[in-house]
Amino acid sequence: MSVLQKWIYLLALIGLAACAPVTTPSPTTPTFPPTQTIPGDTLFIRYHRSGGIAGMDDTWLIYASGRVEHSGRGSGHPLQLSASQLASLTAAAQSPEVAALQDSYVPADTCCDRFLHEITLTLGGQTKTVRTLDAAPDEPPALTNLLNVLNAVLQ
Repeated sequence: MSVLQKWIYLLALIGLAACAPVTTPSPTTPTFPPTQTIPGDTLFIRYHRSGGIAGMDDTWLIYASGRVEHSGRGSGHPLQLSASQLASLTAAAQSPEVAALQDSYVPADTCCDRFLHEITLTLGGQTKTVRTLDAAPDEPPALTNLLNVLNAVLQ
């Protein structure tokens, strides 16, 4: 086999590997540092974001008081949302369009290096989980808005 043929073969393998579908990571149980339990402070949102080119895997727990806990490899940290951040997040989460979302907007083609988002909302004793992938073609505007607000307040 000539050097040219070897290079062509190597480039073909790299090209095929780059277009291979992204496997959906299996959900992991995040470990959070022990925190003080606050009576009446209920879990409002669990947001899990994984994937991307760096293989991120982060989970945030957001409580009704605005307290946020983070677990994962990325750049997150425990924080307290301001009243306006919590109001923005609550408005986005409680919109009627969010209540009508399907369980999944993950497309069949999960290529390439995108984030998988899983949001579990607990509102009025009801729990709803929605999954989507970055740039999902059928992602409704209400879900895009909720993701934008989540990512803005968690920075």
